[in-house]
Amino acid sequence: MNTPTHPLPRSTISHFQKMNVIIAFLAGIISITCGIYSLKSHIFSGGDHGSLQGIVRDARIARPLQLVSVEIKDAEGAVASTVKTDIKGYYKAEALSPGNYVVKFVAPLHREETQTVKIEKGITSTMDIDLVPEERKTQARVPSPQAPTWTEVGTQILQDWLKKKASQSSSRH
Repeated sequence: MNTPTHPLPRSTISHFQKMNVIIAFLAGIISITCGIYSLKSHIFSGGDHGSLQGIVRDARIARPLQLVSVEIKDAEGAVASTVKTDIKGYYKAEALSPGNYVVKFVAPLHREETQTVKIEKGITSTMDIDLVPEERKTQARVPSPQAPTWTEVGTQILQDWLKKKASQSSSRH
């Protein structure tokens, strides 16, 4: 008995397409996980907590400051939240227990600023702030000798050339 042998069918899906499917699947799982986490924090924070938001700007030029560290400490000095400002200078700290807090703003090349705020249950408090730039410290510079002007350089070259010509003409006679 002779059984016919059939070659295995080849898949029309390339390795590249398979990798795209796997990546899309993983991205979906990550997206769902992040959504559940976000939903959980909103559900469980309920109305028992408050939040703090605001905009941080440069006091001199009145422009938003990005990546400012906003550290929020409770009355005992424990850090309750630390957030950074976005490209528009906006920050928001959520799920803060009601009470008094000390808020510290730290930005490169700006003076550190500290404010106090009272957080109330179910309310978003707003604290906008303008940070003052630090004065730049200049280093003492040693004055360099004055460089010659182009006129002085040209005059010196001409004088050297005239001396050379004069010495050549006197040596011929």
